[in-house]
Amino acid sequence: MFYCVPLEIELIDNFMEKFVLSSISDVNIEYEKISRTVNLENLLNKNCAIENYSLNVKSVFFIFIVTEPKNSICRKDKITFLTKNKILKISFNLNYNEFLTIEEHNSIKILAFAFLKAIQTFLLNRKDFNGEKFYQDVKNLFIQENLIPKNDENTLN
Repeated sequence: MFYCVPLEIELIDNFMEKFVLSSISDVNIEYEKISRTVNLENLLNKNCAIENYSLNVKSVFFIFIVTEPKNSICRKDKITFLTKNKILKISFNLNYNEFLTIEEHNSIKILAFAFLKAIQTFLLNRKDFNGEKFYQDVKNLFIQENLIPKNDENTLN
């Protein structure tokens, strides 16, 4: 059985011009830990506007995956561009064992680091999205919100 912070593709129009963060996790992961994606989503949409990074992309979906490595369902890190709706959809895995044992109040920090890593992996070299500017803006925002330390070797520059 898997938990999924709801992301209904049929309701895609409701998400236009927004960053949408969702998750897929198995029953061993406490819902409260992974549901912190909502906090990051609200922070991003309050402080970052998609049009500052792209004129061709209307929405960016980030899907955190926290399932046991042996589970083949949704275990691939990937990026997809949905041409019809101009949506970038990024799925990426978190370290399952780390997330399983992390205390709930620290889960948002793990999500913040993972989010930055996903930007590094999938958005820095895209021609249709200014990933470098987005990375720097998000990194600065996360520092300002005390989600990551100012000087950390886990982040670029």
